[in-house]
Amino acid sequence: MGLAIGIGNGILFTSQRGVSSIIPGLIDDLCARATYCENKLCTTATLEEIEAVRYTPPPPPPPPGLLLEDYPGAAAAYSLRNLIDTTKNVVRVRRSSDNTEQNFSAAEITDGTLTTFTGANDGFVTTWYDQSGNGVDGVQATAIQQPKIVSAGSLIVENSLPTLDFATNKYMRAITGVNAQPNTFIHVIRLNNNNNKNITDSYTGGRNGLFTTATGVYSLYAGSFRPGVSANTSSIELIFSLFNNTSSYIAKNSSASPIGNSGTQSSDSLSIGGVISGNFDGVMSELIFYNLDQSANRTAIETNINNYYSIY
Repeated sequence: MGLAIGIGNGILFTSQRGVSSIIPGLIDDLCARATYCENKLCTTATLEEIEAVRYTPPPPPPPPGLLLEDYPGAAAAYSLRNLIDTTKNVVRVRRSSDNTEQNFSAAEITDGTLTTFTGANDGFVTTWYDQSGNGVDGVQATAIQQPKIVSAGSLIVENSLPTLDFATNKYMRAITGVNAQPNTFIHVIRLNNNNNKNITDSYTGGRNGLFTTATGVYSLYAGSFRPGVSANTSSIELIFSLFNNTSSYIAKNSSASPIGNSGTQSSDSLSIGGVISGNFDGVMSELIFYNLDQSANRTAIETNINNYYSIY
């Protein structure tokens, strides 16, 4: 059977020896030389010329849904998923059986590599790697203060996705340097206890932080107290916090609190889990810090995160 060409449903295709294939991106001037329409053949010479064209597809775009690809410029970024396509390892884990440590990628956390390493024991995170490219890793060298990622051989999960357990005096430190306002913090967390707990603060003191009050309300402090929205202990939540003097606010699960004053103090030396007035008691899956006002991108950032974690 000879070579035939036609258009079906608006798509140019060829057929040779009974096998059809779509040819994307044929050069316009070659196509213009052919006289064709549905169910009619071109001249043999033109078809042979078209057949000789070797189409080279364009390179694929970056993988979709990577948060820092779409919203770059983070000062620090921590997650158990890849936030950018250059990410290799997301955590370093110490197993309780012999204190051996090993790095793990996001894929290795979920494909069984991590739990094979820990066996039936616990796994604790000694380093939560910064994916921003700034090298601002969260670290904790003291064993009893390291957040847990594996418990008795089982991966700790929230909404079926891996998370870090910061229950009872667990925290990590990351030296960011002084970052004047505006500061944007984005947390994916679930609280075990919502009374008087610092979630993220500056461990040198006197700077800014996100915490919960004695009445269970997410609040900001950067020299002035700014209450926000109620804190839930039954499900994971997405908390978007903006420190921007009198334009500060908190949004929970895409719903924003009124704008108010949180003070003017800057952020420095992050304590992931809080140390100043009561440690965070709960789980944390993601923390992203921008030394920028990301209010204009808030809805899109929240959508990206919610699409992955299925929070609300």
